[in-house]
Amino acid sequence: GAADGLTGGARGDGADGLTSAPWDLTALAKPSASQRRTSLLRFTCETCGALNFHMVNPRAFASGTIFARCSSCGITHTVVDHLNLVWTGEEEEEDAKAPPAGAGDAE
Repeated sequence: GAADGLTGGARGDGADGLTSAPWDLTALAKPSASQRRTSLLRFTCETCGALNFHMVNPRAFASGTIFARCSSCGITHTVVDHLNLVWTGEEEEEDAKAPPAGAGDAE
């Protein structure tokens, strides 16, 4: 699932798709035991369409990998993968389209 938005401080400011609200948006996310998870992630499940809220580490969002489980259907989504930990098979498809090494070289 693609991330709909990430907001530091956990109050919607509108810049990331979350609207400003008089209530604390962190109440929508499950509590986190980690003090590093200080930003609220909002994403829509690509399978069931449910809107999800999770507390995340902003550093991991910017330069790491984040997986999030849909609270409705339970499917785990790759939200961001800056570390290339998830293999998608796209590399093999690109290699298959490329001509073999040496093909087309004049002898």
